Amino acid sequence: MRLDGQVAVVTGAAGSLGKAVTTLLTDSGAQVVGFDMTPDADVNVDVSNLAAVEAGFAQAAPDGKLDVVVNCAGILRMVSFEDTTPEVFQQVISVNAGGTFNVLRTALPLMQRRKYGRIVTISSIAAYFGYAFPSYSASKAAVIALTRSAAVQYGHDGITVNCVSPGRIDTPMAPTSGTELANRIPVGRGAEPEEVAQLVRFLCLREAGYVNGADIACDGGMASVFAMHGFGPYLELVRSMSALPREK
Repeated sequence: MRLDGQVAVVTGAAGSLGKAVTTLLTDSGAQVVGFDMTPDADVNVDVSNLAAVEAGFAQAAPDGKLDVVVNCAGILRMVSFEDTTPEVFQQVISVNAGGTFNVLRTALPLMQRRKYGRIVTISSIAAYFGYAFPSYSASKAAVIALTRSAAVQYGHDGITVNCVSPGRIDTPMAPTSGTELANRIPVGRGAEPEEVAQLVRFLCLREAGYVNGADIACDGGMASVFAMHGFGPYLELVRSMSALPREK
């Protein structure tokens, strides 16, 4: 249940989840190349730019050997419908949905030539319900659709494409300690990034070859609570979150 000798690309590698995934895949034996827009990234890549993504993969896999891709790159803009300008909407869609498309479009042909690959995209349970920030919700719903489309078209080539949809991950962008939202998560807390990364790692394994086209919620039961009991004080909480620091 390891990844020895495999080449992996992780986008958004500088973020909380990206770092956790990179560390876990490396510990499992993979040679990981991190994409991000920070100076300390292995390769500086803006995933919303197809040419940049293609150049990044050419650098990460110069001989065409690519086994694993995890697309963690994403952004969040905490603004309501009336405050979401066309520019903000397009920015979020371009990174989250467009970036997923660009990564899939580039990685899939490389894997197809070798008849093997594991791709994991990152969506969000915000795609499941009426999330208060529409650009993010719409972009993450598109990630799930793109994942399923790729899984259907490339499954016969030995390539699996799956999606992980986290709930609240306890990060500087979205802390959960002491909030009403944490009380509405059945396990009573937000996830640590490493907990979500463990699920991602499993989907990257050769042994996970019969899981394909799946969207797996990793949310401590949070989406089920909202489905059964509604939002309650949630709307007031998200309105208060607009002043929180953003994290890529």
